Amino acid sequence: MTVFPSDVGPSVHYSLTAIALALAMWGIEGRQAGDVREQVAPEASRGFSDPRQWPSLRRWTRNRAALWPEVRVRNRTTVRETAAALTGALIARMPRAPPLPTPAHAWAAARAA
Repeated sequence: MTVFPSDVGPSVHYSLTAIALALAMWGIEGRQAGDVREQVAPEASRGFSDPRQWPSLRRWTRNRAALWPEVRVRNRTTVRETAAALTGALIARMPRAPPLPTPAHAWAAARAA
């Protein structure tokens, strides 16, 4: 039996957060696959894989239903456009941060303490 952190997706060796970051860099920011790999992958590429490419980006996009079963995104014209749409859907599902306090709120809280 192998135990992984809960954020590691099924049959992948990266956390879902790292995968989402990589897909955002590739799909939304338009970075080259090799640049994304260099920023996200902890180890250098090995084997026959071209270091300027990262086939995992396309594989993760195609297997998005297994990684995020609650998120539905239809295919776009290109895999990169689908990755951008998936990233947008994931961002939309993120919990919202509480509003930042205004100086008046901070002053009132300090006086009440």
